[in-house]
Amino acid sequence: MRALNPWAGGLWRRALMKAFEQERSSLPTIAITLYSEQWSFALEGASRPPVLEDMLVAMESDVSAALEGLSYLLLVDVAIHRTSRGRQQTLCYHLHGVAWGTKAEIKARLKGWGSGFMGAPGHKLVDIFDLKGWIDYSAKDTRCRYVTNPVRAPLGRETHHHHRERLWGPQLGTLLGVYGDLRKPQLALAGGIGAKILKSARAVATQRAREIDPDCQIEF
Repeated sequence: MRALNPWAGGLWRRALMKAFEQERSSLPTIAITLYSEQWSFALEGASRPPVLEDMLVAMESDVSAALEGLSYLLLVDVAIHRTSRGRQQTLCYHLHGVAWGTKAEIKARLKGWGSGFMGAPGHKLVDIFDLKGWIDYSAKDTRCRYVTNPVRAPLGRETHHHHRERLWGPQLGTLLGVYGDLRKPQLALAGGIGAKILKSARAVATQRAREIDPDCQIEF
């Protein structure tokens, strides 16, 4: 996977932090994660999940409609899930990142967002106390599979818990297939302040790529 997405090893995270430091805002920043059943696909039979290049278009449409007027910067992540009681595996595209505004404002926009994998909440909002730590997590590369276990819980409490397990050849092959030629600096959605940060981070990434390899023709 490192060969697939070398930017997830730290280069992209540093570019993002440099861009965040350059763009100041008085608005509160909220850590946001978005899931959607529409972004989840069973890995079985002859069916294949859509590649990220196509999914970016659908995800951008969904996010821009839901968060219209707000600033945000969201990074695409890909996870493979399986349930503890079956062999069926599900590929789940999702987003981690930052939104600017109050929790109340963001929740209001996401009121009709829907649910995620196995009925999990479709969004999570948390106050940011460690921006670098959150950006490190958001920009990570997927190197594990999640096992989902249903649990009995009171109404309104978590109904599932997850643990990680190692990815093997077939799952790594699936990820290679869905990523295609895309790299981390290209796997982002942004609006408002987030769009300015993303543009700056991509410029840093392009410059760094050419410093590493003067013949590099990549422009993020």
